[in-house]
Amino acid sequence: AGLWTGDQSILAPGRRFLENNPEVKSGLVISFHQGPYNLLAEPFLAAGLNPVILLNPSAKENFIESTAKLNKRLDHRGEVEWITVGEPGFVRRLFKVIKDGRPVLAYLDGNNGIDGMDGTRKNGMTYSLPGRDIRVRTGLARLICRLQCPVHPVALHWSEGRELIWEKKPSQNWNRKDDPKQVTQLLYDWIFSEVMTRPEQW
Repeated sequence: AGLWTGDQSILAPGRRFLENNPEVKSGLVISFHQGPYNLLAEPFLAAGLNPVILLNPSAKENFIESTAKLNKRLDHRGEVEWITVGEPGFVRRLFKVIKDGRPVLAYLDGNNGIDGMDGTRKNGMTYSLPGRDIRVRTGLARLICRLQCPVHPVALHWSEGRELIWEKKPSQNWNRKDDPKQVTQLLYDWIFSEVMTRPEQW
């Protein structure tokens, strides 16, 4: 609501984060749907960068119009490029984006993959949570190992004082020799350590 009325104070933490962590301006930024997750692209756009958002086709339909409207209202210098998982040539496009030194943003917990949730339940990797096992996709980890680019885990959340907090874990570099299942395990370990700290924001 504040953004629509011209109050941009909520954006300051993200812009400081980008200034303090310039390495995230290229490579793959991994995040998840916690707190104000939909502000992830904002500092990149404000800085005049053109981030790519990797997502599934249904999510693109939900976000593309609202993102364009807000981008215009905030007078951003950069623009979002959308790449949907499974579209013809999407891996080739990602390789080019990475080679060009642009950032790719992806939400680990929001990608249903090409075969959807049914495919995840049938073919996904088993991940153990306290009290139950779930199935998770390994597709993003396989893509990470193919891209062989820096991976930056970034999380946003609200503090108890309702301040916007941006946090980054150490960047990683995986390659084709790494096991995608192990990479998946490490990424979900990070996500669920965050979720268990503040489950109400997930």
